[in-house]
Order: sequence, then structure tokens, then C-alpha cells
Amino acid sequence: MALRAGPGPVVLLLYASGGRSCPEACHRIREVRRTEDAGYRGFDRSTRQSSKRQSCDAKLRPTHWAQALKGFDRSTKRMPPPSAPLVLTYFDDNKGRNELVRLIFVVGEVPFVDELIGFSEYVRRRDAKQLPFDQIPTLRVGDTVLGQSCAIARYAAKLAKLYPEDALSACKADAVVDAWRDQLDLLYDTFFERTVIAEKLQMFPRQQVERAQRVGNYFESSFKPWMRQMEKLLDGRRIAASLSFAELAIFDLVSTLEGFVEPEAFKQVMDLHPEVRGLVQEIGALPSVQQHLVQHPYQSLRELMSTPSNCKRHLESLLFPCLKAAMASWLGLKRCCSGDR
Repeated sequence: MALRAGPGPVVLLLYASGGRSCPEACHRIREVRRTEDAGYRGFDRSTRQSSKRQSCDAKLRPTHWAQALKGFDRSTKRMPPPSAPLVLTYFDDNKGRNELVRLIFVVGEVPFVDELIGFSEYVRRRDAKQLPFDQIPTLRVGDTVLGQSCAIARYAAKLAKLYPEDALSACKADAVVDAWRDQLDLLYDTFFERTVIAEKLQMFPRQQVERAQRVGNYFESSFKPWMRQMEKLLDGRRIAASLSFAELAIFDLVSTLEGFVEPEAFKQVMDLHPEVRGLVQEIGALPSVQQHLVQHPYQSLRELMSTPSNCKRHLESLLFPCLKAAMASWLGLKRCCSGDR
């Protein structure tokens, strides 16, 4: 093995991280190793001498490693937030899969641009191949556009210092956030159906009678078991000393569902789960969250999820198929005119 002049990467990495390893610095260490290895070309193992030893020593001075690790905050073991503005993009009609990321940025005091767009702008960006996975939310970091709500939430939590550093704790937090996403998918499925229109996967609203039936089934078969799981997971824990993005995910889902069901039914469930209720109250009392909710309150959709009158039921049974056919014709014509095959 070739001898290496100067301090090794492990020693300097430990120095830069305050005695503990920094996984975030690995990419910088690899870059330095490439420079270091380039300096040892021509090394004679039999004599342990090198014609390039002098230049190699110069490259491996401690200051070289210090420059490679420049920018790390030794107290938090994290890289500083990106200098480019963070732009979070989602629909302008209501809260959704973007809200957890907004809460993370708000609580973590991370500046960001909250870009809200209409459906037509979403279609334009999707058809122009500007959206990863053809979906929103997205988070633009400089010239990079990130997709998938859970991945964005993890990235945001790391910037906001709301992501656990311990690997086991991080896995538990990830599991809660993944379950948050699962529950949102089930909840939104009560309101929208996924259907292929003009060879594109679209979200089309369900008739109200179907929405009422589905949200009732979701509340009993999915939300209540999830509440029991979260109650057991919290087990007397309070957020004051260890708030992470997992607790914010619980707060977001509970606050979202409150607008879908009748107040009495919601209160009964919350009374049965005092740990979850206490956590939601604590997060809702944070000044940053209160200020955010003044501008972006959770909306009530109970009127849209309640059982409709017979007249409205018959009207929707005639109107919705016509709307779906009209949407298919419009999207098909739009696709034809744009030359998209």
C-alpha cells in the first residue's frame, strides 16, 4: 500500500466533526482523495520513494483538508442551507401534500418561496416535462427540481434541523412520515378518482354520494387504527425537547381530517387518544405555526363530504359523466393541436 504523507482523512474528518463522523462530508473527502492519489503516481514501492514526494507533501498540508471541509457547521454536523432560493410549488386551491414541507420550513425558520399554481399551469409544466414524475409538489433548489413529497420533506427537515441524527430515530421518523403519505393517499381517494383521460392519468372528483360513503369508511377502517398506532408510538412523549418532522406530519394529518368529518365524531376520537391530542395542541400553540395558519388555515370540506339530497344525487349522476367526456375531448384536442403523440 502506498504511504500517505500528512494527516489521514479519518483524523481530519473527526477533527472537523467535533469527534464524530460526518456522512455529509464524504463527497468532499472523496474529491480530496482523488487529488491525493494523483500526487502519488510514479511511487516506487520497493524503495518507498517518489519523484513527486515534494509536490505531494504540498498537496496534503492540513490546510488542504481544512479547505475541503470548509462550510460545515461543527455544532450541528450539517451543511448550511443552499444559497439559491427554495421554491415550493403546489396547487392554489387548498392545502395538500405540500403542507408538511411548509410546516417544516416555518418551524425551522428556513426562508422559501411558496408558489401556488392553477391546474392549467400544472398541465403546461407537466406536458413540457418540467415536473419530476409529472407530479407536484416540487421543490426547486437553484437549477434542480426535486419531486416526491416524502423525499422533499426529508430534505427540508435536514435543512431545518428537524431530522434526527441518530440512524434508528431517523428510521422511526421516516416511518411516521411514510404512514402520513399513505393516509393522505387514502383520504384523497375518497374525494378523487384516478382515471385515464386522453391517455393521461387524471384526478377527477367523485360524486358526492360516493364521497360521503368513502370518507365514512376511511374514518373507521384507516384513520382510527392509525390514531391508535400514533398514540402507542408517542407513549407519554412531549415535543419540547425532540420535535422532528414526524410530529409535524401527525399534526398535519389530524388537522386535515378535522375538516372532513363531523365535529362530534372528530372530538370523540381525539378524546380517546390524549397523547395525540396533546401533541396537536402543543404544535398548534407554537407562535410560528399560529402565524402560518392565519395565512393558510385548514379548510372545512364537510359540506362536500356529507350525504347529498336526492335532487343533488340525481343531478350529479347525469352531470359528472358529461363533465368527464368534455374533459377528455378538451385534453384530446389540446394534445392534437400541440402535436404531442
